[in-house]
Amino acid sequence: MYLYNSDQDDSSINLIQAGFHVLPDLYKNNDVHFFIRWTKDYYKSTGCYNLECPGFVPASGAALVPGQAVAPPSTYDRDDRYITISLHTDPNTRDWVLYRDDLHKPSFLGHFPKELCPKLYGIAPGVGWIGFVYYQD
Repeated sequence: MYLYNSDQDDSSINLIQAGFHVLPDLYKNNDVHFFIRWTKDYYKSTGCYNLECPGFVPASGAALVPGQAVAPPSTYDRDDRYITISLHTDPNTRDWVLYRDDLHKPSFLGHFPKELCPKLYGIAPGVGWIGFVYYQD
């Protein structure tokens, strides 16, 4: 999932992403990983994946950590596995807070401080779901 907002000319896009992917170039394996990503200038000089740079603040003892492999994966025509996550605005701090929702009770995973992506505050950001598959032999 992602949240974004930009100037009218798209010169400065603020973006927060959270989800799951397989990215061998980043992790050096073919496992499914939970990831977060953010930028306030469409990756011109800010932002990164997971915890590679300051920004996202993980919760102590979180049930899922950015960059963590998720195992076991679903298998075709067998067991389906799933993890659900949600992103909310904290009404007091205005930070974006991330939760894991598929456990017995929601588990706080961490937060994106409001200063990371200032254009995402004060007006309704764009919201999207992305799903794609890319295979390289």
